[in-house]
Amino acid sequence: MKCKIKNLIMSATALILCCAILAVTNYSLVMGETKEGSAETEKLEVLRVSSSASSGEEDTGKEEVVYVSMDSSGTVTDINVVNIFNGAGDITDYGDYTTVKMMTTNDAIVMKDDKVTFTTDADRVYYQGTLEADTALPWIIEVKYYIDGRQYSSEEIAGMSGSLKIELSITENEAYEGECDFAGSYLLQASLTLDTETATDITADGATMANVGSDKQLSYMVLPTQDLDVEITAEVVDFEMPAIEINGVPLSFALDIDSEELEDKINELLDGIDELNSGAGELSDGADDLSDGASEVNSGAQSLLSGAESIEDGVSELQSGMLAFQSGLDTLNANSDELTEGSEQILAALETIESALSQIDAQTDELSAITTASAQIKSGINSLYSGILSLQQNLSYSAFKSNLYANGLDLDVLVQGNSDAIEAIEKLLPLLTTVEGLLSNERIAAYAEELGIDVDVTELTTLANTLITLLKGNNAAISGMESYLDSVSFGVDTLASGAAELSSSYAEFDEAINTLTDSLSSMLSQMYVLKSGVEELVDSYEALDGGINDYTDGVAEIVAGYSQIVNGIYALSSGSSTLTQGVSSLATGTNELYEGTITLSDGASEMADGTQELSDEVNSAYDEAEEKLSGILSAMTGESEIYSFVSSKNTDTSSVQFVITTQAIEIEEIVEEETEEEEESGLWNRITNLFSK
Repeated sequence: MKCKIKNLIMSATALILCCAILAVTNYSLVMGETKEGSAETEKLEVLRVSSSASSGEEDTGKEEVVYVSMDSSGTVTDINVVNIFNGAGDITDYGDYTTVKMMTTNDAIVMKDDKVTFTTDADRVYYQGTLEADTALPWIIEVKYYIDGRQYSSEEIAGMSGSLKIELSITENEAYEGECDFAGSYLLQASLTLDTETATDITADGATMANVGSDKQLSYMVLPTQDLDVEITAEVVDFEMPAIEINGVPLSFALDIDSEELEDKINELLDGIDELNSGAGELSDGADDLSDGASEVNSGAQSLLSGAESIEDGVSELQSGMLAFQSGLDTLNANSDELTEGSEQILAALETIESALSQIDAQTDELSAITTASAQIKSGINSLYSGILSLQQNLSYSAFKSNLYANGLDLDVLVQGNSDAIEAIEKLLPLLTTVEGLLSNERIAAYAEELGIDVDVTELTTLANTLITLLKGNNAAISGMESYLDSVSFGVDTLASGAAELSSSYAEFDEAINTLTDSLSSMLSQMYVLKSGVEELVDSYEALDGGINDYTDGVAEIVAGYSQIVNGIYALSSGSSTLTQGVSSLATGTNELYEGTITLSDGASEMADGTQELSDEVNSAYDEAEEKLSGILSAMTGESEIYSFVSSKNTDTSSVQFVITTQAIEIEEIVEEETEEEEESGLWNRITNLFSK
């Protein structure tokens, strides 16, 4: 907003400078023409030029030209006001003058207290009133002179040589209490002249330089409400300088400015900033919700990883147990040959068998331990299968989504919120592009510097695009999570199928173990009878030997079948390891997602704080700038009222101008006294004498 206001002021300044160039040109022409004439002729010409400056229309109101004489440092020495009236008749004017005198007629003039009256037949009449030198002016003017870094008075510095520095300061006089705000509505043109034959290397930042013969004329424009504080430097020899001249005129242009339209455009900008601030707040809230949801997803993934690691540990223990059981079966199978060979010695070792029959109870306990272990293995496989089924039911994306929903996070709402935020930011991007198109980087930088913030429209656009990319990436991550979980779920389905087959196969194996142990138990129970029928056993040894061979063949078959179970356990172990790795990758991804959402949340929060600060600063600056802009527009469009400088009783004042000059710096010359011839008195001499005093 400040940049737009400054654009308007700069446009007005351009017009002012155009007029100023014309004014400087006219003044130079006038001064060039009058240099060859007398001092009296020059003063009359200046008065004529000053009093004739108008809008082109005849003005019947009173005009005031305030001539202020100062010493070289800016201290006021004389104030004379030339009052100009149009139309013959009785004239009444007011002013706290010390003296008054007619300038263009011989009419009698009377001053009583602050009232001035006279009667004239002239169509245009001038009279001069002198004010006290301490009368407050709208401006305070100070001039300081330095040679080689040391300050000198205007009298001391005349004729000196060295590095010159002049400090010129014009500020508003806060002590001035007149009705008219001259400092707030008048344009000042300050000009000083240096002779380039005695002054070189002239520098004057901000000045308009013009060559007038061998002189370098430096001009400054002081806009209403503005101050002037400048330095002029040069290398001088036998320093002299003409008077510094400062002219003050109303700043008035026939500008057709629609203030309501301007205010509407500014309000549109303010509304856009408010919308940006609101959108940034919503984005920050959405980023916080996303961060909370990602935290829950991360927590769930960590729990899933813990469960997968537990499954992997359980499968590893099961694998170790199955390998030990296989080792026992391998040992039993390896001893089958010895069993068949030993059966041949049974008859010779009946006593040994009879002694061994006392251990029947212990062997029965071992068979019972085998069935118990097999039952435990079966139970473990069934528990594993149940766990895989539970994992299968809860690992799918739909189950994951339902779990998040039960914990207060709806992924569909999150995805929609991201899409809405993307849409909101994309709607704001054209506004930022418009601002960047309307304002140059230098003006944006200047505006940011005045506000005390580090704001760049291009960076805001880049940040907005980055946020869009992050939000789209977030939706893509959720979609990728769906594909990943469904893929993992498919792998768990395969694992569940293998576990079901393992459970079924081991159930058959367990049934075979139970049948075997039952047979062995029955056989051992018959061993009691065997003791008494050893002789019959010897007679039936061939049948027994055949049974033993059948038994060893059965053990071999069991060993061969059990290898398939072990291979299944290996596959289960590999699958559980893959599952753990996959879940670990998922946990790592969800943790990265969570950290990313934290970064996004922090960035969105900083953006919201920045847009809020921008909104606050712009609204605050608007309130301050609106009043100043209104005053400047009023002055530029001629809406400022003109009041008399000398008295509030003068209610019909149409023009007030200021002509302020300092004392020239001149080298004192010794002049021989000459006898002046007394000139004949007359109207022309009386007028010129008034200006020579």
